Parts: sequence; C-alpha cells; structure tokens
Amino acid sequence: MQTTNGLVVETSQDRLVLANRHLHLEFTCTPEGGWALSTLRRNGAPDRNWIVSAAGRVTPLWRARFLHEQYLPPDEGARSRWDVRLHENWVEADSLIQSQVEVSAQDDGEAATLRLVWRALPVTETGETADVTVSVTLQADSPLSQWRMEAQSTATSVGLWETHFPILGNLAAREETTLIVPAGWGQAICPAGAEEELYQGHYPSGRCVMQLMCLTDDQETIYFAAADPAAYYKRLLVKGNSAQESVEMSIVQYPETMGDLRNRYASPYAVEIGVLPGDWYTAAKHYRSWALNAPWTVKGPIETRADTPQWIKETVLWANSAALAADAVERIVQETTAFADYFGVPTALHWYSWHEIPFDDHYPDYFPAKP
Repeated sequence: MQTTNGLVVETSQDRLVLANRHLHLEFTCTPEGGWALSTLRRNGAPDRNWIVSAAGRVTPLWRARFLHEQYLPPDEGARSRWDVRLHENWVEADSLIQSQVEVSAQDDGEAATLRLVWRALPVTETGETADVTVSVTLQADSPLSQWRMEAQSTATSVGLWETHFPILGNLAAREETTLIVPAGWGQAICPAGAEEELYQGHYPSGRCVMQLMCLTDDQETIYFAAADPAAYYKRLLVKGNSAQESVEMSIVQYPETMGDLRNRYASPYAVEIGVLPGDWYTAAKHYRSWALNAPWTVKGPIETRADTPQWIKETVLWANSAALAADAVERIVQETTAFADYFGVPTALHWYSWHEIPFDDHYPDYFPAKP
C-alpha cells in the first residue's frame, strides 16, 4: 500500500515491505517462522540490493542472551557455578526461532512503522519464556530508518544479559567495498570482508569514538549508527565472511538490570540504518548533523565555551608520559620542562600513573598521588 506521502507499507504472511522515495526495506519469513532482512537498497540509481543471497545462511534481526549465576542447564548439574559466572552457559534466542510472530503496521501520514512481536519465546530447557518486540520506523522524507527493540523475560532461573540488535548480515563486501569503523581517528578496512573478526569497539572509548559504522563502494554507503545522546555503553561489532564476500554489523546493548530475573529492556535510543548516495564522507556529515545537537557538543566550539578553562584553549602542544618507576616523577618533570622549553609554546602534560593505585584499577578513587 502506497500512501500520498510516498510511504509504502506492505504486510503478508511471508513478506513485509517498508519504503519511501529514499529507502527500500524488505523482510522475509523463514521456513521456521522467524523473520530476516532480505532487501536493503536505496531507491534510485543504481538499483542495488546490499543483502547478498547466501544459500543456507540467514542472519537474524536480533539475538538475546540470558544468564544468571544460579542457572545450570539440566544436563550439566555437576558443573560448578563458577563456570557459569564466567559466561560459559549462555542461553540464547534469536528472531529465527520457530514461533508465532505478530506483525502489524501503522502509518500516521508522516511516518510508517512495522512492528514484530515474538510471544513466549522459549529461553530455557524447562520452558521459561520471553517476549521480544522490534519496531522499524521510516519517516516520509528520510533516508534513514529507526530501529528499536524491547525484551521482557518471565524466566525465574535466568535474566536478560545482553541484546545484539540490530544485526545486519549478508551485506555485500566485494573487493571494491570498504568498511569504515570509528577506531581512533577512523579506520578504513578494504576489502571489507577479508577477515572473520573485523572490528570490536567498546563505546565510548579511544577504540570507539563514535557510534557510527559504514560500508561503502564510494557510490553508495550503508549508514549504521546509534542515535544515542546519553552515550550508553555499547559494543559495535563487525564480522566478515571472505568465502561469501559479506560482512555482518551489529550493536550489543546492555540492560541496566542485566542478570536480574524477570527483567525487561527497552532500547533507550534508536539505531539508524539506511543507504546514502556517495561515499563515507556523506555518512559522516549525516552523523555530524546529529552529533552537533548531542550534550557534548551542543554548547558550541571549545574556543567559545565559558565552561572550558582558558589554559586548555591556549595549550598548543601536549606531552605524554607515565610514572611507572618509583623514581620517575622527578625525571618526568625535568623531561617535560625541557620539552616545553625546546618548542617554546604553551605545553601541557598528559601524565599516566601519577597515582599510587594500580593502572586502571580502583577508579574513580585516584588518590593518593605518588610522592
């Protein structure tokens, strides 16, 4: 069904369509009754589906892992609970599990939403269950769709620990395709599907400085980003398959009640997915337009902000050092002073291990400092 605003929403027993003039998404029902994304393409030339057909390889839309330190599978009762706490006994469910899925669609004139609900998914051998809801929304004139997930566990032996959502699998990664990930200043990996473990970034960190990943052939670019202004902790993952020339992207989200029994999780942010014309720079500009309204940038450039110390604004050069040895403090002071004198510009020191506590331990209690 196409509406007057150009939105297309179609639902049937084996196929779902959500589209506008920019983006076309199709979901296909698997023989087991689950659902997977089968088409991801930009509406317009070139008419290309980024989901490659792979015999016997279907990627779920989501994956949920359940865990509790007291849970032991019935056939492993002799194993120690310490093993369970080391995460060796995940209980896992995904969107491909045989189940009854409720599908609905809504169009309010400005946006259309597909909603899929998995009811009473079995999550333990004893029949304990969970409900999972996925919603995908597309604005009438936006190239990006918004994906959200909710999960409610009714289990009394395990709790929801993490969700992998959304999962974009079987993405075409031919020789000319480049993966862009937010490691450090940014990293380009080409060919994109050359290795199985391509990227894992813990956001926020130096290894994952943005919530954006891209796959591009320089003509079109897949945009995959969390629109999360609260900067919740998450993991960005990319896996490759060189034999099938494909990659899989996903975001691992963590409930605040992870491990609690009968716990519930609703994504506090949307993940935006689309196909943009142009290369990675086009995607970066989209992300920038969003990021400029995030709490960490909305106050404007550092040079004009009143809450930034003047000495930081005036610092031209930074030195980096660490006081690992007991007698290193005096040496670092002397070396840094000489360093600043040599360059003759305002200089600051990024000083690691100035505290007596072990590195990356006991935070946020840094003191006392080394004498």
